[in-house]
Amino acid sequence: MAFKDILWTQGQDNMSGLVGDLYWIPIEDIDFSTPPVLNADGVTITGDILLLANKQWFRIYHTRGTGKIEDKLVGEADGKSFENLCEFKFPGDTTELVSFKRQVKNTPLAVIGRDAQGHQRILGISIIQVDGDDVLTLDAPAYIEQADGTTGSKGSDAKGHTFQVKNSANHPPLFYEGVITLET
Repeated sequence: MAFKDILWTQGQDNMSGLVGDLYWIPIEDIDFSTPPVLNADGVTITGDILLLANKQWFRIYHTRGTGKIEDKLVGEADGKSFENLCEFKFPGDTTELVSFKRQVKNTPLAVIGRDAQGHQRILGISIIQVDGDDVLTLDAPAYIEQADGTTGSKGSDAKGHTFQVKNSANHPPLFYEGVITLET
């Protein structure tokens, strides 16, 4: 990729945070025999992520104003990479959520969040270079890094669970323009 000017258009929207539900799937449920298409920009997946038979993406609600995706440049001077994080809060304390936490704690994942400009960002599908070419891979999945829960101690406390999902990659979370299959 060649460098080019990076400019800002005055007056454009730039609201922060994630909107709507988040989507997640165990990596083992993704069919990568035909990987999706990586756009020429090197950061956008334009093809659909195919799933194995009878598999689907799952939704998880998050409290508006608590969802964010971050990328942090980490590593030594000549060995940089990105630590990508998706953080959100689920309100309440239900048996379904506690069961989810128990099942997902050691599960390699892909997670999608939608920003306030409508861009879907994905953690868990990454790019590696093979013989000088960018290749999409499932070999750097996302994992639940944190899943702290609280019942709160008084009426004004926030009751719920704060999740942090993390993956390490050669790039910030990719943009995803494909379909999210929610039914088998």
